[in-house]
Amino acid sequence: MAQGLDEIDIVFEPGPMHGFRDDDLPPDNATRWGMLQRVCIAACRLLPSVRNVHVMKVRTAVAGNVFPQNYQEQAPRSHYGIGYLKTALPCLKATPSAVQYVGSKIKGPYATITMRESSYWPERNSNRPVWLLVAAWLKGRGIEPIFLPDTDGQPIKNFRSFPECIDIDIRMALYQGAFINLGISNGPIALLYASEAPYLIFRPVTQDCHSTSIEFLESHGIKKGDKYAGNGKLVWEDDTYDTIIRELERFMMLEEAA
Repeated sequence: MAQGLDEIDIVFEPGPMHGFRDDDLPPDNATRWGMLQRVCIAACRLLPSVRNVHVMKVRTAVAGNVFPQNYQEQAPRSHYGIGYLKTALPCLKATPSAVQYVGSKIKGPYATITMRESSYWPERNSNRPVWLLVAAWLKGRGIEPIFLPDTDGQPIKNFRSFPECIDIDIRMALYQGAFINLGISNGPIALLYASEAPYLIFRPVTQDCHSTSIEFLESHGIKKGDKYAGNGKLVWEDDTYDTIIRELERFMMLEEAA
């Protein structure tokens, strides 16, 4: 989109270690293959300009207008960054069938709460007791709280969950239809920054984790207090009950005024 192209093809080239990166991070190859299928490839459906998706078994030369520029299959260039979180355009959309499915399952206003409860960097996980209290607060105001698991979280008792959101298209449809989307900074909610779905996202910094430390964010051009893209607000505070309710009340006042 930044290059003014009407359509794009996406090519997944295999990495050096059984098709993936050669690193010592916890996910095994089976888990990585599942993430490739359920997240990376499936996410391509959310960008209407994607024409074709290719998953290569061996590194293959690509020609034409290629990103990153000067890419070579035997000497690939890394082009990783999260600066797009400040500038993303509202380009991601759920498919009509996913929107229809969600609409058939949920009646009335609802709020999503995306829970991160992973064994991988657990210091980044959601504060479950706090979010249960927030869910009760929402329910008392006629808004159904719907919990969306991030990775390997356990079911939430006494509140509705939506395990179908493992399908990223369904997750996007849930986000699009929500009165408000809530959570802490984590992988799935990045969808919100490139969509028109409303959101309040808390705790963007977890200092004990490298990829969410303030130093890491600043190295990508993101400073404390910055706004992210999309139709929402990034709250540079921890996900305490008082903070979340304060922001929800502000959001509801703005909605009523509109």
